Amino acid sequence: STVIFWLRQGDEARHSIAYNGQDIRKVLQDFSDWIKETCRHEDVRPWGNSNAFDLTIVSGAYKRADIKAPWYWTNERDFRTVRNLYPTVEYNPDEKGKGAHNALEDAIFQARHLFKIKNRKQA
Repeated sequence: STVIFWLRQGDEARHSIAYNGQDIRKVLQDFSDWIKETCRHEDVRPWGNSNAFDLTIVSGAYKRADIKAPWYWTNERDFRTVRNLYPTVEYNPDEKGKGAHNALEDAIFQARHLFKIKNRKQA
């Protein structure tokens, strides 16, 4: 299903995952180093949409690379759960644009929605 998903994406999206990539071990180590420089291991709260999918993939990459993930699994968070706790806060996936599937754009869109939830007017 993942392959079919990517085959249905536009040329830009397919190109972004197929070319000009860095070795996954370097990327994971750089990410771990950045986390270590910016916060304490026990304070890391990674988010996924859902954590059972996104964070499982990243954790699996860490495991295959034989690098310890820079967070405790008990600190994993799920965007979808929080979003569904506040159904009155407008959620419009079209706001993120219709371009290529892009993880950074998705993360920014989700963070903006979390701020909408945080800043909502309470009844």
